Amino acid sequence: MTASRFAKNCLFFLSLQGRDEFHCCFANCFFNIFIFCIRNYLNILMCKKHLYKIYILFFYFKMASSSSSSRDIGLDTLKAFGIISVLFWHLQPIQIYGEDILSIIIRMLVITINYQLFLVAVPIFFVVSIYLFLKKANSDNRYSFKRLLNLFKLFAFWTGFHLIFYFITQVAIFKTIEFENLISSLDITKVLLGIQPSLPLAGDSVFYFLFNLIFLTALAFMYKQVAQRNRQILSIAIIIIFTIYFEFLSIIGIYINYYRLDNFIVYIAIADIFATTPKLLSRLKYLYLAIYICFSVQDIIFREMGMIMSIYARGSILYASLVILSFIYPLNVGENLFIKKLAKYSLGIYAFHKYWQYLIIMFIIQIQSQISFIRYNTFIPLLVTFLVIITTAATIFILNKTPLKVFIC
Repeated sequence: MTASRFAKNCLFFLSLQGRDEFHCCFANCFFNIFIFCIRNYLNILMCKKHLYKIYILFFYFKMASSSSSSRDIGLDTLKAFGIISVLFWHLQPIQIYGEDILSIIIRMLVITINYQLFLVAVPIFFVVSIYLFLKKANSDNRYSFKRLLNLFKLFAFWTGFHLIFYFITQVAIFKTIEFENLISSLDITKVLLGIQPSLPLAGDSVFYFLFNLIFLTALAFMYKQVAQRNRQILSIAIIIIFTIYFEFLSIIGIYINYYRLDNFIVYIAIADIFATTPKLLSRLKYLYLAIYICFSVQDIIFREMGMIMSIYARGSILYASLVILSFIYPLNVGENLFIKKLAKYSLGIYAFHKYWQYLIIMFIIQIQSQISFIRYNTFIPLLVTFLVIITTAATIFILNKTPLKVFIC
């Protein structure tokens, strides 16, 4: 950069009147001043052929700082918390088998955290997705239809992938089922709901989330047609009604399957409050925390009594979501690359981790059958978790270089 160009930038900077242009040009001018000084200093210290390295570094940091504000850090933090909770719930990395007092206490603590905290992940994902939809939905309905179409494409892709994976592993590789019996073994309704076929050792398909999200998004579109003032009152009423509904189910011992839509309808109301009157969440956060603690204590007592409780249709899960939204979203965690990557690729992590979990567990079982001194102990779940994280991250890294990246982020 020549001295004349530097002088022109300074004069242009001084001539600006607009506030936004002033800030933008101030940053640009400061950057040019810095480059000007550094370059003249480096001309003395080193050969000019090395200066391109310095320019590359400054260009990288400038671009990073200009793009960092494009994401909502609060939403990224919520999504990162959600996907970490999903991994803890599905992989169960901490498993204690001892029968001494300390082992029993630790085991009960782990179970309590799993059931009272990590299960809030799916509701949080619903709230974040519906929140973004309500924020972006416009009056001409084009965005709404486009969003529903994209969700349907995601559901169709991952359901197809799941069926192919099931066929390859169960029929072709491990031969747990004969090809002639494959079709008859599938419940087509549950396949379309995104919960079957189930993988041995890894459980049901996780894509019921996408199926339910399609319906919740459609309901949120209709909900948005209600006047905002009326929606606030209606949202509070819906939260109260579902609190009573979930408590009634818990007390009389009725179990609702985890994939049923009535587990999640209440999160449309919560997402609407989150989108329109977020201060209402933060103002009452300690009330939500107190209610959450009371419901959690009740759940622990009911669990010890052997009562049947739903996975999601519980007051503790409902108010845990309110606690997470009101406490975690306002946190100023700053620019955190780890959180941003977890949030950006949360769908890919959510989709792939169970496949790697299944393959790795099957591999360990094969090794155990060959090597007699390997036993299933506390170390094995930690090893499985580590390997699942590594293989899932590698898969996402590779797919992100292909056209399939639209299905993982």
